[in-house]
Amino acid sequence: MQENRINNKIRAVIYARVSTDEQAKNGKASIPEQINKCQEIIELKGWKYKINPGIYKDDGYSGQTIDGCPAMKKLLKEAQENLFDVVAVYDFDRLRRDPIDSLLVCKELLKHGVQIYSINQPVEPDPPDNINKYNDARIISQTFGAMKSALDISSFRRKSKFGMENRVKVKRQMPHSTPYGYQIEYINKGILRPESIRTQNKIEVNIVKRIYDMYINEGFGDKVIAVKLNNKGIKPRRKDYWCASQIKNILTNPIYYGEIQYPKWKRTIDNKKVKVPLEERIVVKGDFPPIIDKITFDKAQEVRKKRNKFNGRALGSRYFLSGILKCGYCGRNMIFYKSGWYHGYYVCGGWHQSGICTKNPFRREQLEEIILNDINRLIKNPEVLKGYNKKVSEDNLDNIENELEQNKKELLKFDGRRRKLFRMAEDNIITNDKFKERLIELEEEKNALENRIMTLRGEKEAKLSQELNKNSFQEVLKKFKKVFYKAEINLQKEMLRSLIDKIVIKDKQASIFYNLQ
Repeated sequence: MQENRINNKIRAVIYARVSTDEQAKNGKASIPEQINKCQEIIELKGWKYKINPGIYKDDGYSGQTIDGCPAMKKLLKEAQENLFDVVAVYDFDRLRRDPIDSLLVCKELLKHGVQIYSINQPVEPDPPDNINKYNDARIISQTFGAMKSALDISSFRRKSKFGMENRVKVKRQMPHSTPYGYQIEYINKGILRPESIRTQNKIEVNIVKRIYDMYINEGFGDKVIAVKLNNKGIKPRRKDYWCASQIKNILTNPIYYGEIQYPKWKRTIDNKKVKVPLEERIVVKGDFPPIIDKITFDKAQEVRKKRNKFNGRALGSRYFLSGILKCGYCGRNMIFYKSGWYHGYYVCGGWHQSGICTKNPFRREQLEEIILNDINRLIKNPEVLKGYNKKVSEDNLDNIENELEQNKKELLKFDGRRRKLFRMAEDNIITNDKFKERLIELEEEKNALENRIMTLRGEKEAKLSQELNKNSFQEVLKKFKKVFYKAEINLQKEMLRSLIDKIVIKDKQASIFYNLQ
């Protein structure tokens, strides 16, 4: 049986929340501070402090939606079970970020006989068995408290936005954290506070240049570059290993040729994150030394555009079968491997890069001859292709779905990583500046993963709705014999990729899967 309310003994619990924006602000109360203040008030008022559930806390949640704050959802649910009479909060903006939403939470709790007591806007609660629904003091306190908090948040964001824009426009400095390849140096100005500037990191700058060289001149993609750096024991700045998204960020960031573009992302009226078109960004030449020139950066974007056109295949390679050869044992790409002075082989990339799988070698000249002879056979008799490609299309769709599910699981981990970061800041394990820097990096990683998920969804939809055009396939076949042998390497690759989806190598055999169902 539930506790009797004798002598109007109030049962109190605590709700505390801290979000990304507020945690970054100086002087904003942390969760331990909020809880301590609320506990002091509960003791001072002589209320009965409910040990179980006692404290509801959302650490690292924005307070934008109820669904995004699990502790608030639990609080609302248990308020219906008559477990407590008062919820003590540090401020009304702890309930919700938006003032209207904050008032709606107060109204919902009051329906179940639960009142809100704010430390910063205190109004004595009514006796639990005699609550005045039309208590003017309570209504005024809640309304003005919620509005004041909303104005504080709006002012903070406006000042932050102005500060970032001023940093870019006037000082021509990077708006956020220092990217890989750069470091912060402080210039002592006598009695004034030292000024921070960005300079090149002598070790990292060579890695950035090497990444661009591997991508443009050696034909390696983001993932392969990451693997190669990991295999050589080269680590990024704050992680133990490189991943494809980090490589992509380096290869697509105009910072590296000395140009600042701000902002890259913005929130819509319904709080969706969208990319800002280039014409709407602030674009200035940065006051820091570039690592590469504009020509090199543009070449990298051209290579990426071609890779995207052909689903990321290795167009930068000097060998026209690169990117469409797959190992029949592990499914990884086959890569060209020089043996001695003359002979060259295609071998399993997994074996070559990390020692997994088998070598699975196939002589380059022999394999290229097999492929070209088979295409010439098709030119004479295209009907033999019927039914060849149905299985490979199914396989490709499975690969996309598997990667999509894996990335979705990775995305779910970000809330936990973010909450861990908040706890480190609250416990003073890291400084406020370091917290902001890591928080931005975490958001950038999350953005890269969200972008990859969007790309995979698009690829999945394209695969599901794809209708291969037999006529265009026949046109390429007709032109092949006349054009292919006289064409440059990139045109040869484009022609092959318009005909062939992949070639699987296993047991010294080459299985060709054509782009025709």
